[in-house]
Amino acid sequence: MDLPQPPPPAIRVIWPDTEQPPYERPCPNCGASGAKPHLLDVAWTAPKLKGGDRKPVFACPACTARFYPPLDVPNYHDPDVMDWGWHQFHIQQGAGLVPITETIGRIARPAGTRFLEIGCGYGFGLDFAIHALGWQGLGIDPSPMARLGTADLSITINDGYFPQADPAAALWDVIAATEVIEHVETPADLLAAIRARLNPGGLLLPDRDQPAPPARPRRLHRCRDGPRRPHPGRLRRRDRRRPDR
Repeated sequence: MDLPQPPPPAIRVIWPDTEQPPYERPCPNCGASGAKPHLLDVAWTAPKLKGGDRKPVFACPACTARFYPPLDVPNYHDPDVMDWGWHQFHIQQGAGLVPITETIGRIARPAGTRFLEIGCGYGFGLDFAIHALGWQGLGIDPSPMARLGTADLSITINDGYFPQADPAAALWDVIAATEVIEHVETPADLLAAIRARLNPGGLLLPDRDQPAPPARPRRLHRCRDGPRRPHPGRLRRRDRRRPDR
């Protein structure tokens, strides 16, 4: 019986075989000028993007940041966000409750701490800070998922973008902005705005640990008898031994 073929991966990393044109504009992270080498491409598909898309990733020699070309900020108010079922996946699986609560729970601040979460999504982290830690919390997020969390969890999430969505210009003891920087056009401006809203001695929680920058996989070949070994042409110098030694 023929088994059904698995669907193609939704996300693929493509390493170019030939040198590609670099990115010549300033780095969106540090502002450095000069050429930024083309590192790889990322291709993906989505339920309503059957043809998929493909974007290059560049590497800044000055700050080592890996980045896509300056992005167009998506419309997070788009009703398609809910139509795709992202909120159901996020609530049931994608939110990562352990990393969210574990990170916030390590912050040794007393009850009553003023807490702002930028890009809080459905609001699990905000809900934990308010009801488990006794903090005074506010969330900011433009997505329909945030409006759903506001109703389900009975928490306050302002619809919009920071800092405009915090019109009181209040100061905060802790500000969380996890997995946010990669979604904005000018990360440095965001960080400056956050710093301006922190109380003296305040704490910024910018993100969870990030993996090491991607590296091109080593080419492998299968020996006729024995396990896979690195291709001889890619062995390190000290691993190459003359037959008479």
